[in-house]
Amino acid sequence: MLKKVIGLVLLMGWVLTLLGAGIYIEPGASLTYVKMFDSETPGKPLRLVNVNSVPMVYDISIISAEQRLKGYLLLPDTMWVRPIGNHFKVEPWDTFDVPILISIPEDKANYNRAWACELSVIQSKWTSDKAVGKAGAVLQLGANATWLIETPTQNKLPDKGTDPISVSPGIWSVQYGDSTENKVILPIKIRNDDDVEHTYTFESYIPDFGDSIVGMRLDIFPLTIEETGWIFDPSWIRPKPKKFLGLFKRKPAIKLKPGEEGEYPIIVDLPPTTELGDRRYEGVILIRQDGQSFGSRFTRYIITPGREYNADGE
Repeated sequence: MLKKVIGLVLLMGWVLTLLGAGIYIEPGASLTYVKMFDSETPGKPLRLVNVNSVPMVYDISIISAEQRLKGYLLLPDTMWVRPIGNHFKVEPWDTFDVPILISIPEDKANYNRAWACELSVIQSKWTSDKAVGKAGAVLQLGANATWLIETPTQNKLPDKGTDPISVSPGIWSVQYGDSTENKVILPIKIRNDDDVEHTYTFESYIPDFGDSIVGMRLDIFPLTIEETGWIFDPSWIRPKPKKFLGLFKRKPAIKLKPGEEGEYPIIVDLPPTTELGDRRYEGVILIRQDGQSFGSRFTRYIITPGREYNADGE
């Protein structure tokens, strides 16, 4: 059931109808993990679907508008996402797939990042120049698709970039097998790259795709769809609890001044290997800035069957 729900979110298209006309694009959102800098990584194509009885033209642009997403910050440069072409004609009831290429520059500030941008699509009725002159204004409809981008991970903090927070690593790799104890501490490092002091809280987070579908609010996607399920229990990957005077629990949080670095221990505590079913899981530790969801970041924990844990994530 989980795979079906996740697949629905990734393939979900945005639909808008007005005065008998309609616009449909898919997916409404997509995630691309960039494995190498300075190379063109193909993202999921943007499909234009003409749901009208007349030809339509589509104009595509990349915008970096304010994001209201958990875990993702603004893409610093919209030139890093490039559709192959930005003006297309689509016949009635036909579709056209626009290839999307993503190229992130090699820069020590670009590791361990999670960014988002919007693909803006404007649809208008296709007419000849002569017909446009006679008809006057042409009805236009627009829709946006959200493109999520994650960059290569490393086990040290990146150089300061445009983001107000830096994390390390972007991904922890966890492997379990017959001889593993299935419990280890894999910490997260963060740095306050903002100009003011912030308090950062850490929490085990399982994305709510039901809310994404019903409320059209996007959440953190898994890196893979067919092979992966989210962890069943948030206690599998959890921040180490804090206690005041050894008795009272406190929120797992650290306060950092501008430019200051910190580290928080994360406990990976999996069930016995025999109960894990020889399958792949993903977990997320969400890092909230001053308790807010928006402007937050995260670290992924990828759990796979294989050799014993490696504390260096290699």
